[in-house]
Amino acid sequence: MKTALENLTWYVLVTNVDSLTDSRQIDFADRNEGDNGNKARLSVDGTDCSIEEQSPFDPDLWSHKINAAGLRYEIGIALQSGLVCWVNGPYKPGPWPDLRIFRHRLMHALATGEYIVADRGYKDGEQFVLSKDSGPDWLQQVIGRALARHETLNGKLKVFNVLSGRFRHGFERHESVFNALINVIELVLIHESPLFELHYEDRTYTP
Repeated sequence: MKTALENLTWYVLVTNVDSLTDSRQIDFADRNEGDNGNKARLSVDGTDCSIEEQSPFDPDLWSHKINAAGLRYEIGIALQSGLVCWVNGPYKPGPWPDLRIFRHRLMHALATGEYIVADRGYKDGEQFVLSKDSGPDWLQQVIGRALARHETLNGKLKVFNVLSGRFRHGFERHESVFNALINVIELVLIHESPLFELHYEDRTYTP
């Protein structure tokens, strides 16, 4: 069910998408809110959005996640506050798996010694990622809950038909619309409907 703010969004979006895109609600520094010395401060996952197939056909746009042409975005959620603190994209899904996207930008933005929480697809022996197979059971459980919040966030994003269905407003316009809606969802998280609370702690775990 849409919140009151979300119900206003479509009219505001189509009439003022550029202002919403530039409103800059997403702040990478938000991952430090409530920092208590953990190794990881944000969880990361990719989400794919369906778009119309291009002519001529571009195989690089094919997403095996959604079995359709699409664009991929990387989203980071602050572990302590539950706010979106990182958005990166779009990327063509074919040549850009989640791990490559992470290495492209986010890996270089992390502080020295900082980890992320992510699924197993992000692990390749680099000492940056805590996933659901990391450490003891108690840590795996809290990591699982952190990643489940991404599913909740995706659900909020895909309340909007423009993202849940096939995007028909031009390939180049997708990024603006996606970022506008992420900014709106951030306001929803702050003022109306936050993600479920998470008590994340990894200080006692040594990778």
